Amino acid sequence: MGEGSFGKVYKGCDLHLGSPVAIKAMKPQRLSFIKREVYILSILAGKPHIINLLNVVIDWLTEVPFLIFEFVAHEDYATLFLKLSLDGVVDYTYQLLMALHHCRCHSIMHRDIKPANVVYNPDSRRLKLIDWGTAEIYQPGKDLTCRVGTRAFRAPELLAGCVWYDFSVDMWGVGCILWQAIFGVKESMFPYGSDEVEMLRNIARVLGAEAFRCFYEKLSTKSCVKKLGSSQSAWMHSSLLHLCTCADWLGSAQSAKGKPFAMAEDNGLNPRLGACSDMGGFRLLNDILIFDPSARLLPEQAMGHEFFKTHRKAVV
Repeated sequence: MGEGSFGKVYKGCDLHLGSPVAIKAMKPQRLSFIKREVYILSILAGKPHIINLLNVVIDWLTEVPFLIFEFVAHEDYATLFLKLSLDGVVDYTYQLLMALHHCRCHSIMHRDIKPANVVYNPDSRRLKLIDWGTAEIYQPGKDLTCRVGTRAFRAPELLAGCVWYDFSVDMWGVGCILWQAIFGVKESMFPYGSDEVEMLRNIARVLGAEAFRCFYEKLSTKSCVKKLGSSQSAWMHSSLLHLCTCADWLGSAQSAKGKPFAMAEDNGLNPRLGACSDMGGFRLLNDILIFDPSARLLPEQAMGHEFFKTHRKAVV
């Protein structure tokens, strides 16, 4: 069914119940990582829109652990976003936010929010958040790796080397997914950079150089940026400082203040974008895709946004 950094996923069958299951065959890795994933899934067991772990099986000959999950019939996001209605986009995003709300209530960060880790069945309108291999329990002040998650969906503070971060890194991924779903494309919002510096440049070309400079200056005054003990860290820091001070690094004056998520002429030509704009979809993006993590909406705040006015439900 798929393959990730931590394992391959196969479709199987529960012979006792006769129901399909998803089987994740774990790749060789530290046992502590597998235990962490299982522990986090046990905490979130039964919570809405989060994949259910049914069992853990170990092949005693190969000592390979297998995680057994509920099977969710779904459509690949590459084709789903192309045909998802605007009402479907609202439903998809709301369910994803509800999943992250429950994660935050239990101090859990997913840390790899991207379309491939969200399964959605457009017929049953059922969504599940999957792939918890990089999830972590949030502890204020604890140093965490910044090299986590898929680069095109990685939050700016992670790209800049911050080792102190919180649930806002997941909200950045939600914003990136929402943009893809609104525009109905399979390509990520920000082009995939060859390294963290180029990725930040791609983001700043949309959000604006001025916002990036303010963000990095604020970040540099804190102790959350990883220590410059390696040549790679020193290179990144000097490169980012260069981007902050270089007047023409984006190539145009327009990029200084950033670009609207949807140009006014696009709204006029595309009724879907116009309707999304009227519902407040682009204002929601503006409140999520922000360099400063402390300014991003929390899941429950986003669920109260005008974009979900006709769809809002009580938080479970």
